[in-house]
Amino acid sequence: MNMEVFSHAMGEIDSAYIQEAMVYRRERKGKTRVKWGVLAACVCLAATAAFSWRQSVGPEGDSPVEAVVMTEEGAVIPPLSVSLSSRAQTDMLAFFIYQGRTYTQYEWIEDGGAVVGEWLGRATGLIDEWTPRDGYVELAGSVSGDFYAVNGYDPSFMLCMQYEDGQVSTYICNRGITLQYGRELYEDRLHLSENWVAVEYESRESWYNSRGEVYALGEEDTELLGDFIRVLNTGVFMPTSEIPLEGEETSVYDAKEMYHLYFRLKNGMTAELRLFEGGYVAFEGILDVCVQVPREEFDALTARLAR
Repeated sequence: MNMEVFSHAMGEIDSAYIQEAMVYRRERKGKTRVKWGVLAACVCLAATAAFSWRQSVGPEGDSPVEAVVMTEEGAVIPPLSVSLSSRAQTDMLAFFIYQGRTYTQYEWIEDGGAVVGEWLGRATGLIDEWTPRDGYVELAGSVSGDFYAVNGYDPSFMLCMQYEDGQVSTYICNRGITLQYGRELYEDRLHLSENWVAVEYESRESWYNSRGEVYALGEEDTELLGDFIRVLNTGVFMPTSEIPLEGEETSVYDAKEMYHLYFRLKNGMTAELRLFEGGYVAFEGILDVCVQVPREEFDALTARLAR
């Protein structure tokens, strides 16, 4: 990307998307692999912001694209857009294509031996910001390497890559899917009820500022968590962008986000949830949609987290 194109692209990006991209790309909890120098990291940060912007507004900035569509079958999250605007040639998030599905990077696991299952294929890594639409073919992606099934999980939902240092990166199919009820994600895909072994939480302020102020819930909270998961499974999915804002509020992440809830799973993975005012809950791996749970269970949980 030359500096003229880069500067122009940055000028077109809404500040809200830049802020969200900064949070997304932040190195947190030691699980991000640093592969570039400071300058390259800054370029990647800006590129991610531009990529997020391109999915949210059209090439001329006048109409939304890639929006979640509500149907009788549920919330439809459309496939990843592969159209590139000449006004914002940018880098991409880590993803690859397998059996027609797009898998986007979710989590880094330091010791992922229990996660890695059957070898399924090798991503070519042939896609970059200049790749035309016809380059988005089977096994292409912005990353390369062998990928595997994740033990205990449907390959249509989650895959992983393993590296020489023992780290594992999981990839989730979070586009081109339809979700109606919470159980379709939290039970059918994540198997949350049967797999969690511990739960930790962190305030939005701590998470955003990388303070690492993470606290554990205890055995005495098991019933509380069980009630929360129960109503989470019965909640109906809706676009996260439709969480009500008030007054001059412009971002649900700035104005409504309260806590991050970390369900530590048996295999070393984490199911990270974001809690928003009003009883709204979103899974970190599929932030396009959320469910609203009853205020009684939501308020009981957040009151416990606020102690």
